[in-house]
Amino acid sequence: MENSCMSAMDFRYACKLFNETKIIPDTDIMFILEAGRKSPSAFGMEPWKFIIITNKELKNKLQPLCDNQPQISSCSHLIIILAAISDVKVESGEVKNRLRAKGMSQEATKHTIELYKNHLKNETYPKSCV
Repeated sequence: MENSCMSAMDFRYACKLFNETKIIPDTDIMFILEAGRKSPSAFGMEPWKFIIITNKELKNKLQPLCDNQPQISSCSHLIIILAAISDVKVESGEVKNRLRAKGMSQEATKHTIELYKNHLKNETYPKSCV
């Protein structure tokens, strides 16, 4: 799975319609999700959750909300990635909690929060995200 996954990623083809008779094995889906779960983000916040949808009726209901892209309903597994934007805002307090949970001293936490604030200011995000 790992080598074929990397080969597929190197191919970089955006499939517009899937063969609905082919179902991705659960072991492959779990590998993909674990890779996503373990993927690092800035300052170790990892502000995401994954939802997997295999129910055809639900995928059909979601398709109009996704510019009617046919791949939404033809895929065997629709993976939705949710980002907890509000949790990673400095003022939420969650950033401080996560840093403290890593065993950082109060001084190190304060310093890292300042670095994090500057990181958010220097990145290009929609105004509603920062």
